[in-house]
Amino acid sequence: MVLEGESLQERIDAEGALPPYVVHWIALAACDALAEVHTQDLLHRDIKPANIMLASDGRVVLVDFGSARTFDHGQTVSHTRILSTDYAAPEMYSTQARFGPYTDLFCLGGTLFHALTGRPPPASMDRLLDHRASVEFPQDLQGPLCAVIHQALQIAVEDRPQSAVDLKAACMEIEVPRPWTRTASVPLGNEIWHPVTTFPTHHLQGHTGKIRDLDFDFDGWILASGGEDKTVRLWDVATGSHRHTLKAHEGEVLAVAFSFDGQTLASGGKNKTICLWDVETDTLIHIIIGHEDTIYSLSFGLDGRTLASSEDKNIRLWDMETGALMPFSGRGEEVLRVGMDHNSRIFVGIDVISEGNIVCLWSVEGEPTGVTVHVPLRLAA
Repeated sequence: MVLEGESLQERIDAEGALPPYVVHWIALAACDALAEVHTQDLLHRDIKPANIMLASDGRVVLVDFGSARTFDHGQTVSHTRILSTDYAAPEMYSTQARFGPYTDLFCLGGTLFHALTGRPPPASMDRLLDHRASVEFPQDLQGPLCAVIHQALQIAVEDRPQSAVDLKAACMEIEVPRPWTRTASVPLGNEIWHPVTTFPTHHLQGHTGKIRDLDFDFDGWILASGGEDKTVRLWDVATGSHRHTLKAHEGEVLAVAFSFDGQTLASGGKNKTICLWDVETDTLIHIIIGHEDTIYSLSFGLDGRTLASSEDKNIRLWDMETGALMPFSGRGEEVLRVGMDHNSRIFVGIDVISEGNIVCLWSVEGEPTGVTVHVPLRLAA
């Protein structure tokens, strides 16, 4: 079976130093892989960028186990000397040494250093022989992620994390800046968002038919896509990896929408039902039945309790806590899109009629027991 993707070395060669949030993701995934290897009392012994595959399905895979050997915890054993000098731990230069998980973690630390800085770390023997050959990170990268990598690269085995689980726990405590940041000094609803210029470009492939709708979660960290293959797919924006495929619809998925807190995803389409998904667990929470025609659009209110949906000529309003239809009625000639403002009171329906495009605003004051139709806003042709 051919593993599709690219090696971390190839990614570095193509892009140079990788963004910290990508390196952080690789570190977490590599720790999981190493933890599994070490439970078999095996050491990989040759972890380097060329031996870490970034698979197209989102996995981080350790490859080339030709140097792998068993180890005895706390025991001095005889190992053949197989080295990638830029990443090898100092004990690997000896044929008689005490090996353990910390040996692989040193190699992983050097690999993460290379990914974060764009250059290999100084070899461990150079550091032993020349104090000037120290592990130094660029000034603009100083922070907790560098500190964790630096600990993994300690010469003395007792100064390193002792297991992949320990290293992962240290990584989990780190909050690495995400691809988008917002100005915190402005009121909610008036955020100023700044794109990170190092955000990588990815081609997300997985749908077997046309993609019908897309939506980002609030942080821009997860992308949802719905398509004519009757599935909703979740993607990790930072890495371009496929997180999960959600299957419940019996027809094309034409609309997807995240709740404002990013915890719930709604999807709808030709099977006239709305599926509500728990984003954290990728599980189906509830199926809302009540539409009489194809669902074209979905939009959550800021309160997270209200969901608006559109079908052909109708706009419907749903209570997310109960899944019940709320007493609101909005109707147009052909409603293709619906949206809500931050106070969950304004609903926008885009009508397509023979005269041209019209935007209709429906305003609901207080409890949604009535509707006032405003004068349509005609869009320029």
